[in-house]
Amino acid sequence: MSRSPLHLSNFLSSLSTKLQRTSKPTYQLLPSVHALAFKGIQELGKLSGKSNARKAAVNICIFHVPPTPPSPYVPYSNIFILLTLRSTNLSSHSGQVSFPGGHFDPGDMSVFKSESFVNCAIRETFEECGDGSGFVDWKDVEIIGTCDAVPSVTGMDVFPVITYGGCIEVEGVSGKTLERIVNEEVGGKFNRTRERQEVDSIFLTSVDTLVKTKGTRELRRGGVKLPFSSPTFKAECCDVEIWGLTAIILEGLLRKCFGFKL
Repeated sequence: MSRSPLHLSNFLSSLSTKLQRTSKPTYQLLPSVHALAFKGIQELGKLSGKSNARKAAVNICIFHVPPTPPSPYVPYSNIFILLTLRSTNLSSHSGQVSFPGGHFDPGDMSVFKSESFVNCAIRETFEECGDGSGFVDWKDVEIIGTCDAVPSVTGMDVFPVITYGGCIEVEGVSGKTLERIVNEEVGGKFNRTRERQEVDSIFLTSVDTLVKTKGTRELRRGGVKLPFSSPTFKAECCDVEIWGLTAIILEGLLRKCFGFKL
């Protein structure tokens, strides 16, 4: 699916305006076509007895590699999303791909407004991804805005926070794709300081790769097929399929924010 390059600064400015029109996160990241699926997810949480009032936030952090020759228009192969591979030692969602993020703590919840979602997402990103070894300072990332909650299978509300991490300067290496170069040079910096008990690895995948690898996956619980499916994606540098809540949020991001018709 080929599309013209994106004018990145205009895109981020426009998206920020949409997300910050009100003091509460009211921007629905996900398209209406997912309404049945989300209702099913919520009902599944209730039926399983796992519905809960806990809330979480995830950081959808966008980076870009400047095009050659220099231009304000950036191809989608140069726009990257930060993702993590959860540790196989965790009790839940082990070995799955996710955004950096986690549950609110009492400090985050002291004032229930968009800033608390941001605080949670940034704190958890620092804990999981480390300090970036000088590549990025999480305290200084540009906050684009927060989105409506997406329900998890347990009934927990997860609030996506969209941020812009900045520009990635890399040098081309013959025989390697841009995505592999980015992950060798930048992903390695994150991986040196990550929280190893929670995260096995940290990687970036391009919007172009996500769009090209989009698929669907049948969902089952207790051997019973559920009345909704999950989108799926693949990353060039990670051999694990992206599915579930992370994939649902990614599909919403690609549809609603980047304008792709998947």
